[in-house]
Amino acid sequence: MTPTGMLRRRSKTRLRCDGALAALAVFFSGCYGDFGRPRPSVVTASRPYWVGAEAAATLGVPPSAFELTDDEKLLREYAYALIRPPYSRERWFVILGEYRRLSTIPYYGEVVDYAAYAGKVLTLPARSPTARYARLTDDIRNDFYRLDQFLPVASRVADMDRKRDQSLASVSNLTVDELANAKVRMGENAVVLAWVQHCLGERAAAYRYTLERLVIGVPSPKGVEAERLVIALETRVPNMYAGWGPAAATPASVPVAK
Repeated sequence: MTPTGMLRRRSKTRLRCDGALAALAVFFSGCYGDFGRPRPSVVTASRPYWVGAEAAATLGVPPSAFELTDDEKLLREYAYALIRPPYSRERWFVILGEYRRLSTIPYYGEVVDYAAYAGKVLTLPARSPTARYARLTDDIRNDFYRLDQFLPVASRVADMDRKRDQSLASVSNLTVDELANAKVRMGENAVVLAWVQHCLGERAAAYRYTLERLVIGVPSPKGVEAERLVIALETRVPNMYAGWGPAAATPASVPVAK
């Protein structure tokens, strides 16, 4: 083959590869919504079990072998929508990398880049700057809606875990594995609640960061409403479990089944 022919062949191969990568980028980018959350159609079926497995891993123990109750499944579904990944999944290779992981829920202790969300809002194509305020207020209202769904379920799960913990002492012939699995499940539930509270606090900080930049960049009366919502979220998050919050789960308090 002549040098010219080889160059043409390489060029065609490169074009095919670039086209395939572009198709992957379009496909996977459509799977994600605000804050990089996977849309409901993506890996929904096993989501509760993945959340529980990540919670157990945070405690340094295997997941509980006990079956999830209906409320525990619902808790994890609602929690998933409120846990924010700490980085953008916009680029296709980041998304593909996450699909190789056993779980799609990242550990919440990583540093959050508030500027990523702010950049998304500030660069939103719009005829009027007020549309950017509308996007911000809609996102905050959606979080309040999700929180209102999550809290009643979280309260029921926490109440049942308190009763479960109290009943352990009176269970006849309780085995080590039964005790371990009960303790791990209570620990998983407590971690899920802690994740949601932490991530909502991070989201509130991202909203505050974005609002401040909107105010100095494109001042608008709409900023008053956005400020009110941000303050409401900042106030609610620290007290979201007031009166019934779960006991803190630590690795030392969770036995490991043999």
